Amino acid sequence: MQSSITVDEGLCEKCCELLNAVLQVSSTKDDESDMDIDHYKVPTDLQASADGGCRGCQIFWMHMSCGGIGEYSMLTIKQGYLEKRTYFPTLTYGIKLENTRKLDNIVVSINIPLLNKKTSYQEIPPILRLASGNIDDELMTLMQTTIKWIDNCSQNHEKCQRIQGLKEKPNIIPTRLVDVQSNDGSTARLVNTKELASDINPKYLILSYCWGMGNQPAKTTRSNLRQRKHRIMVYDLPKTIQNAITITRLMGIRYLWVDALCIIQPDNDDFLDDWNSEAAQMGNYYSNALFCISALYASEGFLGERHSARYPWREEEAIQYGENFLSFQPLEGTIGDEPDLKYMPLMRRAWALQERILSTQRLHWSGIGLLWECDSGLFQENQPFRNLRQQHSETYRRTDHFLREILSLPKEEALGIAWLGIAAQYAGMKLTKPTDRLAAIHGVARRLSLQHNVEYFGGIFKGFYSRALPWECMRIGHERDGFIRKDFPSWSWASAANFGYSLDYDSRNKSLRIKDLIRYADPEQSISLDEIIDFRDRSKRKLLLQAPLVSMKIGSHQPITLKSEGSYFDLVATVEGPIWRGRIIYCHMDRWMKLPEPSAVTLLVCNGDIREGLRTALDSVVYYKGLVLRRSEEDGPNAFVRLGFFRVGIPWSEEEEEGGYLNEWETDVCLF
Repeated sequence: MQSSITVDEGLCEKCCELLNAVLQVSSTKDDESDMDIDHYKVPTDLQASADGGCRGCQIFWMHMSCGGIGEYSMLTIKQGYLEKRTYFPTLTYGIKLENTRKLDNIVVSINIPLLNKKTSYQEIPPILRLASGNIDDELMTLMQTTIKWIDNCSQNHEKCQRIQGLKEKPNIIPTRLVDVQSNDGSTARLVNTKELASDINPKYLILSYCWGMGNQPAKTTRSNLRQRKHRIMVYDLPKTIQNAITITRLMGIRYLWVDALCIIQPDNDDFLDDWNSEAAQMGNYYSNALFCISALYASEGFLGERHSARYPWREEEAIQYGENFLSFQPLEGTIGDEPDLKYMPLMRRAWALQERILSTQRLHWSGIGLLWECDSGLFQENQPFRNLRQQHSETYRRTDHFLREILSLPKEEALGIAWLGIAAQYAGMKLTKPTDRLAAIHGVARRLSLQHNVEYFGGIFKGFYSRALPWECMRIGHERDGFIRKDFPSWSWASAANFGYSLDYDSRNKSLRIKDLIRYADPEQSISLDEIIDFRDRSKRKLLLQAPLVSMKIGSHQPITLKSEGSYFDLVATVEGPIWRGRIIYCHMDRWMKLPEPSAVTLLVCNGDIREGLRTALDSVVYYKGLVLRRSEEDGPNAFVRLGFFRVGIPWSEEEEEGGYLNEWETDVCLF
């Protein structure tokens, strides 16, 4: 008879029932089994059980607290799934954390392998708890660790020093800074840096944070600007900004930059002139700060108790039942492991992407402790000089390579695959104002444009239009229409709520060659990197280019949805001429539309990518890609707007006959 788990094992009744259910299901003959799970429904009940000594609840609590459990009021145990075809039978189940303030829910997955022997484990060095009684001393300890990290970067990190040398010269400092120096700590004031006669190039910290619901008191407007130059009452500010002021003072730094305080925010019908000029320089502000204070998890303060430090962490936990063991394994990206930062709440905010790329040193405050991120590594407070990236370099390289490397990559890779990859990731991030889509990444674009001496317009770098124009509008959830932003040019990826590229333009992929078919592409007006273009003015959208433009007949066609590709709307048809006759063409439309049969479409051919065959060159295929266009009479002769994306494949053996004369169709085109 199989042994069972009892409360004598140091587990509560809920955890005993859970693990006994695992044992029972594991004894069945099925390779896979679904499980209904009954556990605590609110975090306070889970915490009470954990405080009472239940090691299972302590483990669940710590896993969930890494996702910011302090902000969540409900938890739902999702149905478990037991798979026995793995080396060890493993139960996987999720805990959904629900927020009554309607912020993002979080689902935490936990694996419980069934082992036939007890594995060795060791305690993971603890992080500081920052509990109320010890917070002052513990913060001083963390600041001492931060100073060591800064010194280590400047003395031992060659890569960090090299990236510092790529900064725009001369250093551009913010127009305004918050002077945090105060006799009693209760006040701060706003200063204009041009008035700092004796401190021409002041050291300052900079804050990256989620504004949250209560950031209104932080806003500087024309009506309160004069008062704030005299005095700002610190306790009137949102908690996150108060915490940032505390850290700045503890570090012995006099100045802090916070967007809401240092940029004059529009008030009622106020003009956006200060915001427009400051937004264009924000990339420089983040680049030139001593380091960036990054509030990864919380929108309402980050110096509270770390719930994940409430109980001890171990590399692995084993509970014996009979001759076997149930093993609780820690999540990837928790204490002692490299976290995937892009899934954290702050990193889902669009503005935070450029703040992270351009800040050469970042001090992340998170639920799993204090993290130091620089261009050479990622470090955690409990093991301050153990590089977490070196421990998990393959995972990190796969998920975050371009974010880390884009400023040091060669031109072709940086402005091609790296920029397009970052833009596609960025498009899925959150913006309070959709009109900020290009403004919130302008700092990175400006830095790359100056670094490589290449013009930038509408989200694309000159010389890369043939690769960047053929983006695909992606489906979001189950919705099928309305995801094109009218505030941007139809040709720019900024007009799509979500998009992707069907081709991996990787310069390291030697079996892939790109055939550029856009002879030139230029904006009509001169472009300044010192301002954010307001594309709501339609005249500023004009892109002049020369490329093959073909009005093509297509025969019978049908709309389909290719779920595996995540495409938005796909139109599959047979080409009837004048080129590619008989070929199948795939048109991914940006929004739903019904075309008559037979019909004609206007195609702008942007590029051909040559995928070499596995055996001989004759096996190779050339995929031509470009835009489906509609003539826009109101915008003038040869004016078009984008309707979608197309792709057609030609065997290499027939490419010369069918694609070799595309230059005969080259036309001057004006895209809006």
